[in-house]
Amino acid sequence: MMNNYFRIRSTDIFRKIKVRAIAFDFFLVCLALTVVFAPIESFFPRVNDWFFRENSLFLSPLAILISLIISCWIFLNKLKFDRQSLKLIWGKFNLKKKMWLLVLIVICAETVLSTGIYELTAFFSSLVSQDFVKLAIAEANYNLTYSGDNLFLKILFWLFLFTVLILVAPITEEFIFRGVILHRWSEKWGVIPGILMSSSLFGLIHGNLFFIGITVSGIITALLYIRTRSLTVAIVHHAWHNLIFLIGHFTATNLPIITNPQEITISYLWYGIFNLVLAIPALIYFLKIPKNIRELPYFVNQKSEP
Repeated sequence: MMNNYFRIRSTDIFRKIKVRAIAFDFFLVCLALTVVFAPIESFFPRVNDWFFRENSLFLSPLAILISLIISCWIFLNKLKFDRQSLKLIWGKFNLKKKMWLLVLIVICAETVLSTGIYELTAFFSSLVSQDFVKLAIAEANYNLTYSGDNLFLKILFWLFLFTVLILVAPITEEFIFRGVILHRWSEKWGVIPGILMSSSLFGLIHGNLFFIGITVSGIITALLYIRTRSLTVAIVHHAWHNLIFLIGHFTATNLPIITNPQEITISYLWYGIFNLVLAIPALIYFLKIPKNIRELPYFVNQKSEP
């Protein structure tokens, strides 16, 4: 039975996709941004101080926004998807009441699971180096931090950050990773390898200490996409995760009491285990592998078209 999960229907639309070409294009976009921003920092220190160090308004959020939009634009132009193909990848957002309940329970359980993995990762990493973990958490907050005193720019910064993390990033990343790469690798190697590999790549590109938690979140998002056949559900799940991160980041950078990362103690281990024990049964029960897993959303949506 498991072997069936390694064979799916094939179509020319995904055969022409080369993930390495996508990665190379993204690298070129990041390189171009470096070329643009490096001279500002090197030759215009006053401009750099105002834009980057003093306000932090055009640093990480702008780089994320530009890289995502340009990469997606290049991506779509290379693939030459027509409107019908995009519609089949995206799927319909018409979930029934029972499915809405399933999605809600899965998202809540996955949030608890991610918290548990985060706590366990922090604890076991701290056994190697407490300072390394604290530095990783501090840098994650610093890279998206407003440091100026101007209230108007501060509000603008948080609105901009909200737009990038809650709207732009979930749409572009879910389309690329779940909408395209998942289909491509599932067609090439099978659905289970496709889910695992695309989710691992998703975790890897975020490039931080909590790679395992991000990868697990990607796996559950992929299963939600397959169960509901709607990329909108995956986007909502992604946006919810980013919202939690944004709230935590806002709290960490605006409440002096917890500005400095706290010590990683044995409590992280017990809280992490508790969260895993609480979340895993719900995920196993409500997120069963669907019988039609070999038919990914594109193909199921294609069959349901009138």
